[in-house]
Parts: sequence; C-alpha cells; structure tokens
Amino acid sequence: MKFQTLIIGVVLIASSCTPPQFTQSNLQGGVDGGGGNTFIAQPVTSEEIESVIVSDAKVALSGFFIGNEKLLASTKPEYQKLYPKIFTLLDTVAIEIRSNQLCSDHEGNHKDGSIYAQSENAICISTYSMAGKLNQQNYEAETFGLIAHELSHLAGFNEVEAIQLQNDVVNTYAKESFKNKQEMLAKANKFLEQIISTMQFSIKDKTWDGYNAPNSFVNVIDDFRKKVKDSSNINFITSTENDLILVEYLRLYNLSEFVYASDTLLYSEGQRNYGKDCLEHTFQGRGSVTAYEAFKTPNTFNLHLDKEVLSNIVFLNPRNLDIAKSEMSVTSNFLSDLLVKFNERSSAQFVIIK
Repeated sequence: MKFQTLIIGVVLIASSCTPPQFTQSNLQGGVDGGGGNTFIAQPVTSEEIESVIVSDAKVALSGFFIGNEKLLASTKPEYQKLYPKIFTLLDTVAIEIRSNQLCSDHEGNHKDGSIYAQSENAICISTYSMAGKLNQQNYEAETFGLIAHELSHLAGFNEVEAIQLQNDVVNTYAKESFKNKQEMLAKANKFLEQIISTMQFSIKDKTWDGYNAPNSFVNVIDDFRKKVKDSSNINFITSTENDLILVEYLRLYNLSEFVYASDTLLYSEGQRNYGKDCLEHTFQGRGSVTAYEAFKTPNTFNLHLDKEVLSNIVFLNPRNLDIAKSEMSVTSNFLSDLLVKFNERSSAQFVIIK
C-alpha cells in the first residue's frame, strides 16, 4: 500500500552554544520588579488591553497550552501539573477587570494581576496599571502572559514557575501578532468546511468512475492538520485529535485503493491488481480490521493513541461502492464533529466581571 511515513513529534535542534534570547515580562503577577524606568513608545490604553482580554485571550491561551503540552511536559517536568487542569481553568475561571484601580496580593501589595479578586472563581487583572507599562508592540503578548501567570497559580504553580510560564507565553506571542493567527484560524476553518462539503457531495455521487474521490481528500486532510499549527507550537487541535485525523487519513487510503482496484476508466489492469493486493494486505481477506491492527503494518504512522482507542476504531473492507461511501461517511462525520470543536476554540471568550 502506498503509505507515507509521518513522524508526529517534536524535534529540538541545537544550532549554537549561545543561549537563546528572550523577552522578560514587564508585568507583575506575584513579585516586584526592580531597576529604572523607560519611556513608553506608542502607549496603549486600558480600553485596548481590555478588548484583547475580552476578544482574544482565551483563544490565544488555548492554542498555547494545546500546542505546548508535550513539549512543556517533556522539557520542563514541573509543567506536568498544569495538565489537564489548565483546560478546566480556562473554561471555568472568570476575569475581573479593574480599569481604574490596581489588583492586590494576599498581603495587600499592589499588582497588575492577582488570584485574589472580589468575585468568586475569578482572577484580577488591572488594565489600569498595565496601560502605564505597555505599548502597542507588546501589550497583546504581555496580557496573555499575565493571565497565564495567574491561572498557573490556581493549578499549583509557585511564583518562580509562574514567572517562567509567563515569559514562555510572552516570548511565544512576541514572535507574531495574534491577529495573524486569527487570520490563520479563519482560513483553516473555511478549508475544513470545504473539505466536508466536497466529501459529502462525493458520498451522494452515484459513481466514482473516472474520479478517484478518496485520493483527492487524502492530502487535503493532512494539509488542514498542518494549517492549525505553526512554528511557535501554537495549535488548536489536541494531540489526540491530531492522531485521529491520521486514522481517518488511513481510512481514505483504503478507499483510494478500492478505486485503484475497481476503476477500469482510470487504471490499467496492472494498477488494478496492485490496488487489490494492497487491500488484501490490509484486510487479509476479512470484512474489517481494527485501526490497531492496521497501524501495526510497517511504514505507517507513528501514533500516540493507546491500544484500547485504536482497537475500538474499525475499518470496513471496501468491497463495493456502498461500503466505500459508508466509510467515507465515517470520515465526514468525524471531521464535522472536529469542526464544531475547532469553531468553539477559535471563538472562545473568558467570562468578564467589571
């Protein structure tokens, strides 16, 4: 079978012995900064910071925590206590915005952000004090970082760990404006909608003669998987969803082999025989196999799903067009469910208390 080998993981490349440079956060969560002051270029208003908190912060932090889960847990063991609790915190903790006063820590010291808010199950963020420290170039990243700092305390981080996480978030979003990532999300969303629509059309089509419908979807599904991730480890599909996309990728490959084996308009006798051999190799004459059995085949994908999950996913042997279309319907339904989740993540907002 014409499989491609896809290695899903993180490759760390050491390019030099020079320590990487990073931006130290300008905002205070739980510690006081020292040193002198600098002039603020292109100052930002409290209202602009509030707008970012309301519209963008939850989406930005969801992408950061989803995309960095495996990297953070493997390179910084202390980050393991963030997961999966951080996702519950993102969904349940409100943000109390103070636009004309400061937040305070447990000792009454004034802070830009604090886990001590007047409202229950909320963190305090002072856009009033932040506006005096930030500018148009850094306020998005710094705002995301400060919220992450406070949420991490609720997940059990101490101050040193919270500051490190804050800087990680700031450095990630300092590389590129979140507005650019919003455009990427919108394009990926539209792309997935088009895949589903075209796939549903193919399912309704009476025949696939002269048109290898499954093969046309194989690569575009993987393109979507890549579109929602960038070089900064920002991702809006989970590692489990990533692997399940690859499972459906293989299901479509099986259907593509069915077309190779049966379409006399597109393929020669030799190509048809090759398609039949590939299906025989996968199904061993049976009417179905589990994904676990299919992915034991050499040269397939390196997945992180456990045996139980893969054993509960079944591939039907596409012996005729009706079975092939029913299998494509499984993929279409999976992608439709994924689109719902993707839409929720790309438009999520914190509950705001003022």
